[in-house]
Amino acid sequence: MTKWRKYPSVLERHTKIWLEKLSLEYGRKISFDCFPDEEIRKIKESPYDGFWLMGIWKRSHEAREMAQNCTGLITAGDDLLHEFNPWEDIDSSAYSIPEYMIENSFGTREGFLDFKKRIEPKKIILDFVPNHTSRDSSLILQKPQIFMEGDESLLLQKSAFLKNGNIIAMGKDPNFPAWNDTAQLDYSKAETREVMIESLKSITELCDGVRCDMAMLVTNDVFSRTWNKPIETSEEFWKKAIAEVKYLNEGFLFIAEVYWGMEWELQQQGFDYTYDKTLYDRLRYGENEAVFGHFHAEKVFYQKLVRFLENHDEERASSVFKNGKLFSASILTYLLPGMRLFYEGQTEGRKNRSPIQFTRWPEENPDPEILIFFQKMLNLIAEEALHEGRWTLLKIYSPEEQGFSGVFSFQWSYKDEDVLAVVNNTPFHKSGFSMLEKIHAEEGTIFFKDVFSDKIWEREKKSVMDSGLYFELEPYEFKVYKIY
Repeated sequence: MTKWRKYPSVLERHTKIWLEKLSLEYGRKISFDCFPDEEIRKIKESPYDGFWLMGIWKRSHEAREMAQNCTGLITAGDDLLHEFNPWEDIDSSAYSIPEYMIENSFGTREGFLDFKKRIEPKKIILDFVPNHTSRDSSLILQKPQIFMEGDESLLLQKSAFLKNGNIIAMGKDPNFPAWNDTAQLDYSKAETREVMIESLKSITELCDGVRCDMAMLVTNDVFSRTWNKPIETSEEFWKKAIAEVKYLNEGFLFIAEVYWGMEWELQQQGFDYTYDKTLYDRLRYGENEAVFGHFHAEKVFYQKLVRFLENHDEERASSVFKNGKLFSASILTYLLPGMRLFYEGQTEGRKNRSPIQFTRWPEENPDPEILIFFQKMLNLIAEEALHEGRWTLLKIYSPEEQGFSGVFSFQWSYKDEDVLAVVNNTPFHKSGFSMLEKIHAEEGTIFFKDVFSDKIWEREKKSVMDSGLYFELEPYEFKVYKIY
């Protein structure tokens, strides 16, 4: 098995919608048992290193019924979908999982293993939800003792449910109401941890990595504070779980969905990559100085961040980053070290975010400008220089401004290659000099080829190295050059 590339690019796909779309295109039921050769070819030729197949696990019947009767989902369906029918267009949440088995309608375990082999060297990421199960999980019958026991007060608050005479707490994030389609696992108990580690091991054959949902909820401190309950062991769940899996498969990748400034803590517990929601929020709200500070983090930390502008939890990037901001934000996100995460439809400019329970998306035409931009950017970040190279944040000099001006510049260097980015992330015209590091090109005349326009500029290397590369940029304009 080939190793993951350093700083991989990953596409999140909504598995059910993807397979339904292919079934319509081919005029027959498409599953992993009969996946078309042409689609395998497209996957292998794509610029992505891996695919996160969100929602691949068996769906909960109880969660589906709850979703189909949910007023909020019905209202969203009426707004978004033509001829909406909740009984056909709404499924259970992909994060209310009864057991880690491939959903029957998607194919068999054997068929999926064959699909995995056919797309090599591309990788597969699947979800692991440690905090809770669905309310109809077989574990509730088999091992009720590993679930969080509720009481009458939680029942009254609609934060627990009755099952076989037991009151079981619903899963929750301490900052929000409980997820009413889930059953909370009790991580104060060693038995719970062992059961979940075995569940995790059972899915590793099917994938090359797992994206761990709300990973911080099962750390000792967070769990203990959330449920006001002491932990039986001082050992962290993730340290033990990750160590046991990596003993069996050293190259297996662990990705943490994590918030609250706990990224470094989970990296220390063994995660290969952790969500970079900090960068997303700072770009979204135009906090350039905070972004600049974020770029000064230590390499041991920033190279393990998952960079994204969109996933199934966030609004569509093209609806958030308007008035020219989408492209500048994309350069400032995806040309950084770390994992690069994209969501299906993002590179086409989709604007409508659909709940993950929906089984189809509203019709939208691709935005040609956005499509071309992402094609060029994905081709760029697929190159070896942006995986194995050295990333350096460069200084900006502007005679007109003192201090940070809202213009960012950085350089990738690898072997005889150099890539330079200069980004004006402000609503104002900016000019100045980007102070480059060592350039591999020979002395004399050097060339700057714009990756997005294919235009080429000539400069004298000595002048550039002495004084910097001069730029003039309109609001939210950027330049990315290959130097030779």
